[in-house]
Amino acid sequence: AAVRSNALVILFDLAKRHTALLERHFSTMALALYDAAASVRHSALLLFSQLLLEDYVKWRPTLFRAFCVALADVEPAVRASAQVCLFELLLPRSPLLAFNSFAGLLFQINGCTQHAQHSATLATAESAALEGLRGEGLSAQRRRLLIFRPLLGCMSGEQKLQTMAKLSQDVLGAVPERQFALEDIQFVLSDSLVLLACKEIKLSPAGG
Repeated sequence: AAVRSNALVILFDLAKRHTALLERHFSTMALALYDAAASVRHSALLLFSQLLLEDYVKWRPTLFRAFCVALADVEPAVRASAQVCLFELLLPRSPLLAFNSFAGLLFQINGCTQHAQHSATLATAESAALEGLRGEGLSAQRRRLLIFRPLLGCMSGEQKLQTMAKLSQDVLGAVPERQFALEDIQFVLSDSLVLLACKEIKLSPAGG
């Protein structure tokens, strides 16, 4: 783990000096956020946050998904750092990111690949890391909600309204119309029902 952490530091230093050269490899570098060692995941989180804050790298779906999965990391220190990096430092600079990515994350983290708009091809390391978040049982769903609820909480009132509409249309509305087999969408459906009733999606009296 120490060797991988040191290698990461060197790579990220090179990324600052030779951004154009390494830019195409950032998605591969982001897989360090799924490393088996918590210390490597933590280092990758902080290093990528620094690159994002200094505009050496731009958000892309694979990177944002990895940051969001860190919100449900089994290691408390990684979870805490992900909370700070995302909600205090990074998302305020990209106010549309959580809203634009939310529905896709819901399908992808649950492993539902049947939706044409919201599915994505995941790297092997990413799929393996997501296994603990998928499937039935309160434990897996609680971990997924560690991702989705704070993302909802950081949205504006208008974004929450649009997210409600999107969940109703893309998930709830798809079930009676049999757009997906129920076994393929059951966990997306279960999460959506919880999220539509959670406190984070509720609007303040001022509409925010």
